Amino acid sequence: MVDCSGSIEVDPDRELIIDEMRAGGKTLRAIATYSIWVDTDPVIARARIVQRDLAHGENGGTVESITEFADGRDSLLLPLFLEDETWKYADVIVNGLNSDLSSDNLLIHVPMGNENYRKRSKTSYD
Repeated sequence: MVDCSGSIEVDPDRELIIDEMRAGGKTLRAIATYSIWVDTDPVIARARIVQRDLAHGENGGTVESITEFADGRDSLLLPLFLEDETWKYADVIVNGLNSDLSSDNLLIHVPMGNENYRKRSKTSYD
């Protein structure tokens, strides 16, 4: 028997949003309905991770412990992430450089040549 502690049940008739760096990777790509890539400079992304984890007291709660945790995680995930090239298969690319969350403006790009999007979309761009 497989230990499934910590798992959750998901209603198959409702949308499920997976917010993770590899959510649009090869493993999930075939079953995903839609993929959104948030394009952010790695230095800015790391600063946001540190800020978030400090605010919530996670991953040791210090800049040093959070950075050590993130470095370890990156060393495991980045090779897979680069192999998957997830951003190439995104239906929408969001500019994640702007941290002004109060802004009503969001810069997005819909890759018109994305064949995965064309197969799943009910809208024709031809």
